[in-house]
Amino acid sequence: MNKLDSYKSFIFDCDGVILNSNKIKSNAFYEVASKYGKKEAKKLVNYHINNGGISRYKKFEYFSNNILLDKTIKQSINELCKDFSDVVLRDLNNSQVNTEIFKLKDSYPKIPWSIVSGGDQEELRSVFKNKEIDKLFDGGIYGSPMDKVTIFKNLCNEKNMPAIYFGDSKYDFLSSTQCNIDFCFVSMWTEVKNWRSFCYQNNINYINNFSTLI
Repeated sequence: MNKLDSYKSFIFDCDGVILNSNKIKSNAFYEVASKYGKKEAKKLVNYHINNGGISRYKKFEYFSNNILLDKTIKQSINELCKDFSDVVLRDLNNSQVNTEIFKLKDSYPKIPWSIVSGGDQEELRSVFKNKEIDKLFDGGIYGSPMDKVTIFKNLCNEKNMPAIYFGDSKYDFLSSTQCNIDFCFVSMWTEVKNWRSFCYQNNINYINNFSTLI
């Protein structure tokens, strides 16, 4: 990882990095899917945890195509996502903000910040506005239905590069480095159980929280 002041932009994942919301998302997947059975709901939650950073649309598509065996009870992906959004919005507005971001912003005030998340874009913008942290991310707040690779490619230009992405999942690493963006793993709220060995195996820089960078 280069010195932070050598980057032209900082990019952040949301869940588990900016907001302590990983468990909120896991609980929401379970709540929405539980009407199809607890076993099926647990399978969806496990898939969600093992594929952190991928949009809810892809996860419910997997749920519909690979977990639900009785095709007569399938809802449309959009309906599942709507139910999920209702549950998530109920709890996201009460989620804990990582207060270290304010100190980091004070330390690097001239570097633009962006959010690139697997969460729903309009939902993210609403929550960040309600929490009065949207202005920190002057480079934009982006999310699904676009996937992270597409968003990164849109952000990757001479003005914004080199860039670093702060994330907490394996997909965060794979998607950002695919777009030639440096990656730093943030472990404080991650749901990746083997994150340390994953970082060692892939020579990934990691921090517990942003206080170590200030």
